[in-house]
Amino acid sequence: KAPWTTGGDGKWAIDDTSSHTGRYSIKSPNFFGSPGLKESNATLTVCDDFEGGPLTFRVLSSVLPPQDNFVIYVDAQLAA
Repeated sequence: KAPWTTGGDGKWAIDDTSSHTGRYSIKSPNFFGSPGLKESNATLTVCDDFEGGPLTFRVLSSVLPPQDNFVIYVDAQLAA
């Protein structure tokens, strides 16, 4: 099973044009100019034997409140 799954109105994609470190990042779909509300999500699933620890990530966004929202859930609980 792949660690990333996506859902909603658009698919996220592995991207090699902009990453903080390493070669790849995950990129959200482009809904610019799309009529109506759109929703898309990306889920990272870690292995059952993951012992825990910090999860560090960087966000490069063009979120435009109040139209766009960026939220983070950890174990189904709102984290940010």
